[in-house]
Order: sequence, then structure tokens, then C-alpha cells
Amino acid sequence: MKRSVTSLNTILLGILAIVSLVMFFIAPDEYSYSFGISCVIIYVLENVILLRNNCKLSLINFEFFFFVAYSFTFYVYPIFHYSVNPYFLLFSLPFNESYISSGIALANVGYSFYALGIYDSKRKFLPDLVLDYKTLKDCSLLLCVLLGMYIPRLIQLVIIGVPTKEFESSLINVLIQYVLYYVVIVKVNNFVLNYSRKGIFLFIRKNWLVFTMIFVYLFLLILLGSRTIPLRILLLLLLLYNIYLYKLSKKVVVLLIIFGSVALFAIGVIRNPSVALETSTMQVNPILKVGNELVINNRSLYVLMEQKDLYGINFGQTLLMYILSVIPFMQSIFLYITGWSVSDISSAALVTELYFGDKPDKEVVGLGTNIIGDIYLSFGIIGVILLMFFGGILLKKLYRSVFLKNNIIPIILYSVLFMDVIYITRSSYLVSLRGLVWIVLLYLILNKVKQFKVKSVTFK
Repeated sequence: MKRSVTSLNTILLGILAIVSLVMFFIAPDEYSYSFGISCVIIYVLENVILLRNNCKLSLINFEFFFFVAYSFTFYVYPIFHYSVNPYFLLFSLPFNESYISSGIALANVGYSFYALGIYDSKRKFLPDLVLDYKTLKDCSLLLCVLLGMYIPRLIQLVIIGVPTKEFESSLINVLIQYVLYYVVIVKVNNFVLNYSRKGIFLFIRKNWLVFTMIFVYLFLLILLGSRTIPLRILLLLLLLYNIYLYKLSKKVVVLLIIFGSVALFAIGVIRNPSVALETSTMQVNPILKVGNELVINNRSLYVLMEQKDLYGINFGQTLLMYILSVIPFMQSIFLYITGWSVSDISSAALVTELYFGDKPDKEVVGLGTNIIGDIYLSFGIIGVILLMFFGGILLKKLYRSVFLKNNIIPIILYSVLFMDVIYITRSSYLVSLRGLVWIVLLYLILNKVKQFKVKSVTFK
């Protein structure tokens, strides 16, 4: 009986994917609220099937958080905002409004095939995690050195009182990010291997220096209005706690999401009071205002769809930014050799350049990209179907591997992707590539992978 239900769900997802594809090709050339509602109905039906199955035992997984982010990024503006205040925030910048209906249909196509790929018929239970390796080596000393070099600069920025994003993209901060993520993963892993729950205070005392410096670093970032790294750390801790220690109830997860969303919105107010003032005057549900930083990237989808229709696909050229980022300085070297500009290898830079042109950097605001628009510009509708479908399959296999394979690497890979789950809808398809490669390489460099006798992890 269960097998027949699973087969039926897969068939239904397949049918909904085909319907989504048909709706994309028949999408009207002008905005249609009724057409948008039809797309939303399909989207809701898909998530009833997907989330009831994949999130039955836990909401701490990629599927649930991706659903939340995807909903804000692709559906809130055309359904809730456009008829009330169509030109708020970045939507006040010109864009072709005839792409709104086809844009929501394209988003449906992407999600439909992602859902078909990630639907897991074997997601019936979460087995106890089994670790078969010794305590992992971390690089806490390296992290402390990097933080010791960088924290004074952050303190200076806080004192000046001028929030800036320049420090976020600096090389040392990029290094700190990935070393920090690795250290957090390893510290949690080693705690589970070597301590009982009662030993948490002893564990903290032994690692007080690195924990203190991490706290100071994150606190300074929040004071500067930066949310990306603190949010990633929060998501990482939630995931690791759920994997290693205790399965959080759905009520707790929902409460944490509400609290976290409000906190992030408050940080955004600190970072940009003028945007907060405009947001406060919007005549929409306050809940929808919280996700505005995801909503505004819907504009990028329409811009990129128009670019593809005007000039054709670029066969992945605008994905090169993230591919080249795996090797330090390779982006600059590539641009120097080819004579290309950043907008030639990045859809985010392209969207920004299309509006601002050659204006000085001080007058330019990054307009960002969009995961579906990013794929569509590179490979068209076929790319959206294939990359979202195989991305779903990859995530499904990784999640299984976390529990069914006695190896830390699947945990590292899934953790990196989970940390980006909120941002990936408003970023490039390959936004996580550098993190995946760098953190796994860091693990391989520091640890000699050996097989040991399997031992179950239990708490006394």
C-alpha cells in the first residue's frame, strides 16, 4: 500500500511538472492575476506532496527552507505586491512587466522538476547517526589568528558608524568564513564523539578562546548590519544539532524561523534605515515585508528572461564567476587575459550594469541575480529543467548519505548547501561551489581518512 502511494505521488509530481511546462509556453504577454493564481495552485499542490513526504519527520532539511525562500522570491511580488504597490524598492527601477506572468510560470517549471528530483520515497525514518572515524582535526589556531587580524578592522568600522559591504568580500574575510564553517562542523562532530551532554561546559572551557573570538566576530558583523554569515552559522548549528543530537519538533522550528526572520529584519533596519522607512509604508501583510530582500530579486528574473529572449542563451558564460572563484585570484586573471568585464561572467553583475551602466561604483547598488533567471540565461528552458531536476537528485542522495554512509564528507557537503538555502534563490545556481570545494579540501588536508571499527554514538 505504501509503495503504491509513493508511486502515485511520483506520478502526480510528474503530471504537475508537465502542466507547469505547458503553462510556461502559453503564458500571456501581459500581467494576469488569474494566471498567477493558477501557477500558485500547482506550486501548492507540489509542496503538499513533497513536504508531507520529505519533511514528515523533520523540518530541518533543505526542502522546507528552500520552499520558504522560493515562495518569497518568486510568488509574493506577482500575487501580493503588484496589484497594490508594483514599484516599491528595486521594482521602481524600469523592467519589462510583460515578463511577470511568464516569469512565475518559469519559476513553476524549475520548482516542479526540482520537486520531482528531490522527492524521496525512502524518507520513511531517520536512522541513528553512526560515526566510524576518530576525532577530526580542526584548525582553531588558524581561525584565531585570522580573527585576531581582522576583528580590529571590524571594530574600526563599527566606531566609524558607516556600514559597508567591502569587508564582506575581502580575501581575509572569505578565508575566515570557510575556516569558520569547517571549525563549527568539526567542533560539533568532536563533541559528539568525545563528550556526553553533561560534558558540554567542559567542552566549552577547553575551547573558550576560539568560541569567544567567533562570538565577537559575529556580534561585530551584526552591528555592521551584515546578516549573511551570522544566518549561515545559525542554520549550520540548527542542522548539526538536528543531525547529531536531537530532532527538533516542527513547532520549535517554526518559532525559530519567526524569531529569526524578525531579528534579521531588525538588522536590515539598522543597515539601511531609508529602505525600512519605505517598507513601513507598504500596504501589505507585515509577514510579507520580512521577506523583502528575497522578493526584490524577482525583478532580476524578468530582466534576465528578457536578455535571453533578445540575445539568446550564453551556454554558461555567466556562470563562470563562481566556477573561477574556486581558484583564488583566477577571476581577475581570467578577466585580464580575456579583456572581458565582470558582467560577462556574472548574471548579477549583468543585471546591475544594464541599469547603472558605467556609473562610478559609489553610485551603484548591486541588483543581484536569481537562480532561475541565472540558469535560463545560460541554458534556456532545457537548462532550467535539467539543472533543477538533477540538483534535486543530488540533494536527495546527499541527505541519505549523511545517515547511511559512515563518512563526514556528506555531512560537510550537505551542511554547505544548507547554509546557502535561504540565499540560493536570489543567487547564482553555483553560489555554493567554492564553499563545497574549499571546505572539503580543508578537511582532506587536515585529516587522513581511515576506516575504523563502527561504533554507535550514544549519550549517557
